[in-house]
Amino acid sequence: MTGSLLTMQYQLKQWQYSSWVKDTRFYSIRLCQNLFGDWVVQRTWGRNMTQGAGQSLTTDCDNYQQGLAIYQQQQARRLKRGYILYRTHLRSQKKSINDPKARALIKFFVRSEYC
Repeated sequence: MTGSLLTMQYQLKQWQYSSWVKDTRFYSIRLCQNLFGDWVVQRTWGRNMTQGAGQSLTTDCDNYQQGLAIYQQQQARRLKRGYILYRTHLRSQKKSINDPKARALIKFFVRSEYC
């Protein structure tokens, strides 16, 4: 019996990531592929003091387009709720932050012993 290897085709150039802050809260969202190559949207949120230890939710998507729609919907929702975008990443393409309020929040959290 001969075994066949399954090769996975990851589309890394389409992966996206964004993070927001608001007062003492953080929210991040990621559009990527899981181990099996299926598209998923991963969301994490909580208090800045516990970043990385907040709540999370992973949504399975039928295809990239559905994942992108969820990703964009969440981006709009964060902005509507007053969150400040402080990091966004589209595979090798990072955007700089020019908003002075966002920079001040980032400096505060970077200096904090809790982050």
